[in-house]
Amino acid sequence: MARRYKTQEPTNFTGVIRELRRIEATLNQIVDGQHEVLSRAPDRPIVGLVVFADGTSWNPGSGMGLYEYNGTSTASAAWSKL
Repeated sequence: MARRYKTQEPTNFTGVIRELRRIEATLNQIVDGQHEVLSRAPDRPIVGLVVFADGTSWNPGSGMGLYEYNGTSTASAAWSKL
C-alpha cells in the first residue's frame, strides 16, 4: 500500500513576495519608459541594454541622457547616446 503524506502549507513567503514586488516595480518602470538615473556603469551590461546616465559621476560619452550598450570592446565606444 502506498504511503500517504500530509500536505503542508508553506508558512513564510515574505522574502519571496518582497522580491517579486521589487521585480514587478522594475518591470513596470521599463514598460512605462521610466529609467533610474545611474551614477556608474552597470556591472554586467548586455547588448541592447538602455540606461540613463547622470552625465557627471558617470559620463559614457556625451553627458546626461539615455545610452544603449552595443557590446564593443572599448569602454568609450560601448555606449551610444540615443
